[in-house]
Amino acid sequence: MLLVGSVFVRPIAKRVVALRYELGMFRITDYCRARLATRSNITLKHIGHVIAHPLRRRTVRDGRVRMWALIRETNRWLRVTTTANGVVVNAFFDRGFKFEDRVRPRH
Repeated sequence: MLLVGSVFVRPIAKRVVALRYELGMFRITDYCRARLATRSNITLKHIGHVIAHPLRRRTVRDGRVRMWALIRETNRWLRVTTTANGVVVNAFFDRGFKFEDRVRPRH
């Protein structure tokens, strides 16, 4: 019998959560929904991909989480901002993002 917290169930549960995001099953603010209506090249599938598989993740002081991932269809970096509880606040293609292993010092 498999236990809920067992080693076998955790990878399956993580994959189910990732699949839900990739299918566009996540909460989104009305502001973000209105902004996405004007940005026809960003789909809910793209946003879900960034949330499920971020290549860079940063937590800001106010608790929001910024995530970046490369969207291969457009060959551009998509930045998705969520609240601490996972509600999508904003999503846009980040023209100034450079994927580097080091973190820039803050001034």
